[in-house]
Amino acid sequence: MPTPLSPILEAFLAGGTTDLELADEHLAAGRPKDAIAIYSAAFYESVEPERAAAYAARCCLEMRVPHEALVWGRWVAERQRDLGNMLMAAAYCQLDDYAAASDVASGCDPNALEAVGLGREYAIIIEVASHSHQDRPAEARAVLVAALRRDADMPDLWAQLAIVTAADGLVPRSVLECIPTDNALSVFAWLGRGNPVGAERILDAMWSEQPGSRLLLAVAADCAPRTPIDRAMEWSTRMRTVGLNSLCPLRTLASGDEFPALERVQAAVIVHVGFQDSDAAELLQLACGAVATDEVETALTIVAEMDMELLETAVNGVVSDLPQTLVAARYLHAGGAPDGALAVVAHGLQLVDADPVWTDLAAAAAFSEYFEAALVNELVAGFIAVGEAELATRLRTLCP
Repeated sequence: MPTPLSPILEAFLAGGTTDLELADEHLAAGRPKDAIAIYSAAFYESVEPERAAAYAARCCLEMRVPHEALVWGRWVAERQRDLGNMLMAAAYCQLDDYAAASDVASGCDPNALEAVGLGREYAIIIEVASHSHQDRPAEARAVLVAALRRDADMPDLWAQLAIVTAADGLVPRSVLECIPTDNALSVFAWLGRGNPVGAERILDAMWSEQPGSRLLLAVAADCAPRTPIDRAMEWSTRMRTVGLNSLCPLRTLASGDEFPALERVQAAVIVHVGFQDSDAAELLQLACGAVATDEVETALTIVAEMDMELLETAVNGVVSDLPQTLVAARYLHAGGAPDGALAVVAHGLQLVDADPVWTDLAAAAAFSEYFEAALVNELVAGFIAVGEAELATRLRTLCP
């Protein structure tokens, strides 16, 4: 039996109605959350349970909670095989499990979903999943292109087209011809939701036919930051050639909190080395500030290999907390920069003394985790050699 969603239970316990016609009205009005509360209550009250369960699955698909749709779909499949299996196939597609979608839909009537008012879009996605699962990307693409030529306002189909394109890297003319130029921004947002790499491949193919198009550059400003760094750099160069520096995808990548920190670091260095932006060092320091402790050495290595002059800036960025600071100091010492390591350790000791979170016990544990005894001895000797006996004593206190 399906496991109820908590909002459904709340509606049921609050005495929700079991009027399925009212649920249908909610669904038709684009309120699947209101509808599913009624369908669920009806199911548990045995009011047309098969219809209630099938429509509950549809609501879950529209709310994009595929795991719940699977539960309802399995129950339906025990009574109406084709409908239940197709509902499960649609849920598997939302979970990006196209092999499972293909398997469960095998031999089922693709029109079965019409019984719960789901449009052809879901059946198309399942058909595409079947082609993709059987390594038939050309057939999958043909199905999508034919559907999008009939109706371009289907976001999920554009997302699937990007997935197929990313898989085999091909962009035939038929794909370019189905993209409406008057709605390119929305289309590429939908493509990017499916797979940014596939979306960029399509965009690049359009660029080959329309070089210099400002519309395509505007689209790339949103799409390219989520692609591999070499593609983001290519689009950044294209934009800067025509003076659109502010749209530069590498700058967006370097400054965006939503992107992986190491990618941000690499992008910031490229902005500095490749484009000499005046604030590139600031971008790098901000990006390094987002680096996790286990990424510090990788981040500093990236910077050192690309532009050694930026290493100090990168170090200044990562030393925002004690663990990152200790890893940075260890990296510098191992890399033959003992003076830099001493400076960073001194900063770490300041963090310990300034932040009450770092009690001596907690700080000692952190130092012992990242510093071996031999390194501590060398650092203590280094502090003494430069006349910083107090720092040497403080370090020895934490690392006896």
